[in-house]
Amino acid sequence: MRLRSLELGLAAIFGLSVALSGCSGPCRALAETVCSCEPNDVEQQACLVRIDAVSDRPVSPAEEDRCDQLLESCTCDALAVDNFAACGLTKNAP
Repeated sequence: MRLRSLELGLAAIFGLSVALSGCSGPCRALAETVCSCEPNDVEQQACLVRIDAVSDRPVSPAEEDRCDQLLESCTCDALAVDNFAACGLTKNAP
């Protein structure tokens, strides 16, 4: 699905440190929101695994604040109409 490239962008933009156990800040919540837009449980779990695999640096307080702000606008409906900015993302070229 087109969200796969967005997931990688999400991890790169926010540098999610979700690989660390117990991480449950706003950036993890934002990643979970994006992944929840996948059409079924299997793809949602695969999305989270891919996010975890590319998330290897700490999240700064400024990034956490930005993720927190984006949680208000990031919805599956927004992504469905290509409003990637609502989730702090841009669409990667194919």
